[in-house]
Amino acid sequence: MNGKQHLNYLFLSLSSALLLWLAWPPHHLGWISFIAWVPLLFLLRLINAQSSRKSLYRFMYTFIALVTWNLLCTYWIKNASVFGAIAAAVIVNGLLMPLPLMLYQWLTRKINPRFHLWCFVAPWLLFEFFHLNWELAWPWLTLGNAFANNLSWIQWYEYTGVLGGSFWILTVNYLIYSLLVQLNEFTVKEKLTQTSIIMLSVCLPFLLSYVVWRNYLLHDAANTKQVQVVIVQPNHDPYHEKFEQPPNLLVNEMLQLSMQQVDSETQYLILPETALTDGIVENDNGNTSQTIQQLKSLLEKFPQLHIISGADTYLFYQDKATATARYSKRGKQWYDVFNTALQLNHGDSVQFYHKSKLVPGVERMPYPRIFGFLEDFAIELGGTSGSLGAQDEAGVFTGLNTVAPVICYESIFGNYVADYVRKGAEFICIITNDGWWGNTEGYMQHCAYASLRAIETRRAIARSANTGISCFIDATGQRSQDTDWWEPAVIKGKIKPDSILTFYVRFGDYIGWLALLATMALLINAKISGNKN
Repeated sequence: MNGKQHLNYLFLSLSSALLLWLAWPPHHLGWISFIAWVPLLFLLRLINAQSSRKSLYRFMYTFIALVTWNLLCTYWIKNASVFGAIAAAVIVNGLLMPLPLMLYQWLTRKINPRFHLWCFVAPWLLFEFFHLNWELAWPWLTLGNAFANNLSWIQWYEYTGVLGGSFWILTVNYLIYSLLVQLNEFTVKEKLTQTSIIMLSVCLPFLLSYVVWRNYLLHDAANTKQVQVVIVQPNHDPYHEKFEQPPNLLVNEMLQLSMQQVDSETQYLILPETALTDGIVENDNGNTSQTIQQLKSLLEKFPQLHIISGADTYLFYQDKATATARYSKRGKQWYDVFNTALQLNHGDSVQFYHKSKLVPGVERMPYPRIFGFLEDFAIELGGTSGSLGAQDEAGVFTGLNTVAPVICYESIFGNYVADYVRKGAEFICIITNDGWWGNTEGYMQHCAYASLRAIETRRAIARSANTGISCFIDATGQRSQDTDWWEPAVIKGKIKPDSILTFYVRFGDYIGWLALLATMALLINAKISGNKN
């Protein structure tokens, strides 16, 4: 094995990483994802043909490709924690992502070539499905997210979710790779046939997207319901101002912004994640909270108003009621701390929702017996850091409408957001604090992913960021009134509540389960073939 071969391997490895980065938001180059995996597939083929240390080099060079992709797309994590960037991009994704490719290589040695496409597609889809559903979940780079800025291509996500986009990308890449590999062996007719299959696999989803979009517009035209919403972006520095200034002063600033747009016809006012920082006690329904009283004063002026806000809250117990409860020696009782969304409206009790999808290593220590030593290296991605309590499932706010309160990190989990809709949510309210990441691609990607949730659920979204991008998103994923980075702002608009249940809402990430079945079938096939050999 000579140095030139290693340079070739490195070139192919970094080519895939660069193409995947270019395909990713905030770039509007999703089409590049259709060829981004081709160099990596050729890399694996070359290693198999040239190297005597196949397993080592396959893992090493796929690791280089996938870690580089992670770092290029999510380097901004370092703004909150350098260790966080290493943990998320290298330790977790970097070590896990090569595994489905290693399985692909093993399967292709055992199975008939006509199944090799599925040997590539099914294990990767299973990896993405798994990565959505364990305690170290970090699905930021789920392949289907690549089209977050190409919404006209993927209106069919209401049937498949983002895993459908991942399937599309992987399939087209493998078909192109297969054509290039066998180009010299194919007859002219075979080349035309394979090229036609590739063209159909690319173009048919575009046509399907148009048909689905037109069909949805017919439904939307018949929906005459509207809700007037005001969204506040206070722009408080999360590293200094937000958690150092008196909470009542911060709320006063938000109320002053609100009064620029709130009027007698405004039905919802949305404030961002952890907008209320005075540690609200839920046991007394927030009655001892100064910030709650400030918001109630606004309700006295506008009794028709519903206020949804993020908050830090506490819940006290007489015993250790939950696994996350901590003991206060001073108060001699147990308590939980929550990253909370709450809703206030005139005359009713405060409704609380506790963030369920907690950021690993920040708001929740995954597998604490193993990773407890990492507690000192928390990655600041959300609004609140530390070991937090959580709800077991999604919850909705009731009142004039049924609303999904989605907090920050939760908005990248399609099936979890669909849970709110299954519980009756008529529109979605995303509250977030994207200031932790600085003026980088991070806050842009996070906002772009919200459009995918709108398409999957066919729900309009009101998105309030402490800073970043606050905006309105309609049920086709189109954004309007985007606010600027690091600028206080208040926007007003009308959104349409809806009760339609999409195929994806009804069946969730069924593609992940199909990938599990397909992978199991391939493994059984490989075992049988191996026994025969």
